Amino acid sequence: MAKTSTRATIRRSDAPARVSRRTILAGTGLTLAAAAAPSVLAPTAASAQTATASPLTAVSGDLTAFRAALANRFFSRCNIAVVGDSISEGQGATAVASRSVNRLADSLRLRFPVPGVAGGQGFLPAQFATTSLPAPAAVFGSPALNAGFGPGWRCRQITGSQSYTFTVTATSVDVVYATGSGGGAMGVSIDNGPVQTINTYRTALADGVVSHFATGGSGQHTVTITSVSGTVFLDGIVIYNGDESSGITVHDCSHYGSTLHQWAQSSSAITSEWLGALAPSLIVFELGVNDYHGQQSLTTFTNDLATMSNVFNTLPTSPSVLVVIDYDAFNMTGTLWSSYVALYQTWAAANGYAVLDLTQRMPATNTTKSFGLYAPDNIHPSNTGHSFIADAIAGLLTAR
Repeated sequence: MAKTSTRATIRRSDAPARVSRRTILAGTGLTLAAAAAPSVLAPTAASAQTATASPLTAVSGDLTAFRAALANRFFSRCNIAVVGDSISEGQGATAVASRSVNRLADSLRLRFPVPGVAGGQGFLPAQFATTSLPAPAAVFGSPALNAGFGPGWRCRQITGSQSYTFTVTATSVDVVYATGSGGGAMGVSIDNGPVQTINTYRTALADGVVSHFATGGSGQHTVTITSVSGTVFLDGIVIYNGDESSGITVHDCSHYGSTLHQWAQSSSAITSEWLGALAPSLIVFELGVNDYHGQQSLTTFTNDLATMSNVFNTLPTSPSVLVVIDYDAFNMTGTLWSSYVALYQTWAAANGYAVLDLTQRMPATNTTKSFGLYAPDNIHPSNTGHSFIADAIAGLLTAR
């Protein structure tokens, strides 16, 4: 991650279950609820609309930025940011290592190795929003969720005796946090060693702020984060395992239950420091199925896609974009998934984005022949399904 960042003011819009981060950092004690899980109740009535999606299962698009960074992996880290909902965060997987985001990192590192570089986890949030995975850290107390900060909006507010202890295989870590007028003093201890104190108070609001800590060598280590005083806004940590300055890293920036509309309404935040600090050469964009489940209007969906293009265009790394169109997870009546897929295809083509259309590769979840791709809820991928998605993404990215 980049160790410097600008101080952009972050503004919140009317995204559900979120309040002003400026207010929270002023120390009012407000807390936030996580984004709601997608309902599986019968859909509300809506006029049926259909559209014919492109029969192409994958379109290469312009992947020059990513492929240049991949070629430069011996000299500088190639970062990939995965932005999405519960599918890309890992719901349905039984272990963090079984998620598509982890399988994708494994696959790319196997195909494009850097001698002597094993590679770390990348970004790991303070807590997952998804419910099927074990907690990423041991938690003492009940830190409040602040869904207005951090990759995937999973920031936690630490006060008093509350703490997070991550157990990691790492040569070093970045602690990622937000600063502002409500920020207190954060304590960081490696392997129960001396507490190093970081002042997170700033007059200007900032997110994606990074402090780097060496672990003292490779192997398993603990990273404990506490509040020395006041409130600490912890986004999570980035885990390095010999890949501080080379290799390939895939970062999880997803949130269970989130919609394209929520992300589009958060556009000023997405262009803020936390995404910029990840310095992605590629954004894997996997959103929309929850908008379909909520029967978002096609006009709003189109406008939200346009907003996301504006967001991507402002990023200083000028990343390539891969749009992953998910399988039909809900089999709704009313406005069909194919209508949203067609809009995705048109938007991607107009902006030169690569496309991976999983509707052409994976069966709908209501079929009797699902080949073990789906979890017991028949919505999210199973461990096999996560591997299937990762293999499909890696195949497109590495095709020549």
